[in-house]
Amino acid sequence: MDIKEIIQIFGLPEDASEEDVRTALKAGAQAIGDLAAERARAESSEDDAKSAKDDKEKLEVELENEKKAHAATKDALANEKAVRADMALDAAVRERRIGESARETWKTRLVNEGAPAYAALANEKPLPTRDASKGLANECGDQTDSEKRKAMVNEIMDKEKVDYDTAWQRAARRSPELFK
Repeated sequence: MDIKEIIQIFGLPEDASEEDVRTALKAGAQAIGDLAAERARAESSEDDAKSAKDDKEKLEVELENEKKAHAATKDALANEKAVRADMALDAAVRERRIGESARETWKTRLVNEGAPAYAALANEKPLPTRDASKGLANECGDQTDSEKRKAMVNEIMDKEKVDYDTAWQRAARRSPELFK
């Protein structure tokens, strides 16, 4: 490119000096450099915006994963509490400190309250009981008097090694109500 073309491109007068052309070229180069820098900044801003968007998406994914992990941990803890409560309740029922009907109430307390409820369960006194079989044979009439007499006589014969008549007499002395 010659000087005339440069004068024409920059719109300089045709009688422009060489110094004017150099100044115009420097100004043009400076303008081109500024434009290139502005374009680079704009592209950098776009890259930064894209990078920020990517970072935001990554953080959202990480947050969602953390929420899922937290929920899984929370469920595992609830399951562990339930299992621990069931084991304590099994022992309490077996030891007759609580009845089976109170199991769900106690389970709720153990899971929700924790240590204070466990202490309360451990301090429960055994439930009062009664011998339900006492006198059951007489009430139900499982054996007749003659069966009872016969069993008693046979037992005396076996234990004391005596004959039938002697065993009968001893049984009659021990339980006269059967021998009336």
